[in-house]
Amino acid sequence: MNLKDLIVKYKWGEVRTALCNLYTDSNRNIEGYKLVFEKLKIIEHQESEYEIVVQNMDDNGQKYVHVNARSLSEKESDSSPMTYSLMLTPWNEWAGMAVNSESLENFSEVDVIAHCIWEMTFSGFDEEEIRKMDEGLNR
Repeated sequence: MNLKDLIVKYKWGEVRTALCNLYTDSNRNIEGYKLVFEKLKIIEHQESEYEIVVQNMDDNGQKYVHVNARSLSEKESDSSPMTYSLMLTPWNEWAGMAVNSESLENFSEVDVIAHCIWEMTFSGFDEEEIRKMDEGLNR
């Protein structure tokens, strides 16, 4: 199941509740999150060779949820596959990525959506601005 498959199953109110419960300061940008959610519902997704991985992490007692990507080909051939940041990834690529089955076992579907939207918008709510930031980093 890819991210877009998950997103079309839920209404904004359910995702909003999850966002506000998981990220207490998300309420001040709730309209931005809503616009991203609505865009993801209609975006044409791009197939991907990566999957989204959502994990609980503990860094010296500091607990947080980490969202990243893992290559599907590396997953099968490597006992400790490399992970990749998704922060600057185009949203149509996010939408086309499969969601890791272990992530869906450890988190509710709506929480996976909320964590992904949070990560997607970490650098902003405008995909064009995120693209420009990515280009600047690649120079």
